[in-house]
Amino acid sequence: AYACVALIVEKARVPAIVATLGFSFVWTGTGYFIQEIPGGSSPEWLTAILMYQPPLLPLPLLIIATFGILATVLNFSAWGIVLRGFGNNPIALVQAGWSSVKYQILRYFLAGIFATCAGILLTGINTASDINTGAPFTLLSVAALVMGGSSLAGGTIAPFGTVCAAITLSLLAVVLGQLNIGTDYSPMVQGGLLLAILLIRSSAGRTAR
Repeated sequence: AYACVALIVEKARVPAIVATLGFSFVWTGTGYFIQEIPGGSSPEWLTAILMYQPPLLPLPLLIIATFGILATVLNFSAWGIVLRGFGNNPIALVQAGWSSVKYQILRYFLAGIFATCAGILLTGINTASDINTGAPFTLLSVAALVMGGSSLAGGTIAPFGTVCAAITLSLLAVVLGQLNIGTDYSPMVQGGLLLAILLIRSSAGRTAR
């Protein structure tokens, strides 16, 4: 279903961020249609996976490493090179004969696969289902991209930096708790940190030019 959003973005020329956020309300409504209130329980096989204790690495680090390796392989594959090319200069790629519709669908399909895996893991961690559990991660995911060094305009990605930024944002509430600061201030601190990094990157870019 998320891959179909690519057709709207490509054919109707709707900005990707607008289509993505707009359809998030569709997914939320679908979730409420399936289950109005939180509850239920995660599948036994999922609980068993998340209860597994690897001998060398903690399970969260193993999951991050696994998906990081998968993302790296995709990044350096022929698909990844063309996708980055569309991010840098889509007009040149189209003139060279590449299909923008095909790779737009591929981009959204891959994003949907990764998001689905994240949702499944989140269900297993919470041991129940709740459509609103993932809501806070919408803006945090964008913030992690920007803080990690990726460009929202496309073409420039920083997988390792994004992972580090995501971990930093996730642990921020823990750090505030250790400092006896209420977790209610986490969004404010996260936003301030994001703005500070954007200002630093902007200043560094102007200095470089």
